[in-house]
Amino acid sequence: MQGIDSPEQADRLRGVAVGVSRAEFPPPGDGEIYWVDLIGARVVNRLGDELGTVADVLSSGAQDLLQVRHGERALLVPLVAQYIDAVDLEQRLVRVDWEADW
Repeated sequence: MQGIDSPEQADRLRGVAVGVSRAEFPPPGDGEIYWVDLIGARVVNRLGDELGTVADVLSSGAQDLLQVRHGERALLVPLVAQYIDAVDLEQRLVRVDWEADW
């Protein structure tokens, strides 16, 4: 960032929100998606149960997690191939191997 020449000046920016225009995003690579594109997508399991919608994507250190909300209930689904069957961005749908009561 221009005008930031010392650690002390940089420290004053701690907690400041940083935004980037979507137009500046490079296209995702094959098999990649931007987390922001998952927000609001419906989440359905293999039984066809509607689990809710993606409210957020969180990083836990071990793996990323989909935060799925259905009313007051929230589920955390690991964002790994073992549990994510398919992501259809056009349909705004994430299919998962996850039970509604987990």
